[in-house]
Amino acid sequence: MIFTQQATMKKYKSTLYMVMSFYSFCMLIRFLYYLRLEENVSVGEKNYRSLFEKGYLKLLFDLSKLRNCPGDLTHLSGPISVRLNRNPHLLRKTERENHFVRKGGYYKPPWCKPLIKVAIVIPYRNRATHLLYFLQYMHPALQRQELEYRIYIINQVGDKFNRAKLFNVGYMETLVDLNYDCYIFHDVDLILEHNHLLYGCSPENPRHLSVAIDKHDYQLLYPELFGGVTSFSSNTFKKLNGYSNSYWGWGGEDDDMYNRINKTGLKIERESTSIARYRMIPHDSDPWNEPNPRRHKLLNSSIERMHEDGLSNLQYIIISRIEKKLYTNVTVNLMAPNIRYKIDDYNETTAGLNLNQSEPLGQDSGKSNTGDQVERILLKGAA
Repeated sequence: MIFTQQATMKKYKSTLYMVMSFYSFCMLIRFLYYLRLEENVSVGEKNYRSLFEKGYLKLLFDLSKLRNCPGDLTHLSGPISVRLNRNPHLLRKTERENHFVRKGGYYKPPWCKPLIKVAIVIPYRNRATHLLYFLQYMHPALQRQELEYRIYIINQVGDKFNRAKLFNVGYMETLVDLNYDCYIFHDVDLILEHNHLLYGCSPENPRHLSVAIDKHDYQLLYPELFGGVTSFSSNTFKKLNGYSNSYWGWGGEDDDMYNRINKTGLKIERESTSIARYRMIPHDSDPWNEPNPRRHKLLNSSIERMHEDGLSNLQYIIISRIEKKLYTNVTVNLMAPNIRYKIDDYNETTAGLNLNQSEPLGQDSGKSNTGDQVERILLKGAA
């Protein structure tokens, strides 16, 4: 009897040892993989394949054998609980909860090969609370979709807000990092409410993602609406010459884009209102974004201007480019006709991006263009 008990205990210990050894081996592999991933992010995928191409780790782990990510979201639970009646998480807490996100707001699933590379481009000014909510909810939602993605905050200093031009700047600035397959242009005050809405692109047609918003009783306001959250493949966005750069202040730029899409013969794709659902974070009107009195006149000439007004004539000044843990911040001066801020007077408070008083954005250790490089003027075009 005693001998039987001892044999059983020995067998149990042996099994436990094997399980723990296998677990330790898996943790080692994951650690080595993230070493590789960290190097890829910091140097760039085009130029450096890190330790794996050198052959040091091929005997341990061959990334080529990873399965493709499924791209099917039906296995996820549907609705997302978005609680805006509570204060957003502090930035440090959201950073801790998203420990797989690399510097610059870059994420790539370690257990499968993502099917697409997605750039999330957010036009921004003076919406720090909204950005905290956005990072808290959207990073987990995007990771559940097993996307390779990066979040870009395109932060405007200067006079009148120009949302559409910030989208164009965001598109051009993403090109220095990766060849993205898909661009999501996303207002910072909209939070996804359903896991089954894929953050991807149609190969040809633009997609309108924010079809149903709680503020509008989850109904599409009018058939031509194309604002809030939209997506384009890179080729489609270039074909449309991006957004117009002419809309200073609120209104008109989305309808201008609709005219471009219609003129080019493309179709807007929309998902069902049962899944294309968003919560809008309440906010007061922005004194720097009052309605544009010229928007109706501009819309009347939108088709005539579309090939000369957009990516082809884009001009802006880079103030700084900084990689935070959860996003890449690109602060720009859009060269408005009447600029109230001087570049020398720029600081994080006027830019509205001081999310953590103990850790100002400008003190980040990531890549940054500061000092003498602030005066660098970029004249960008679709060519």
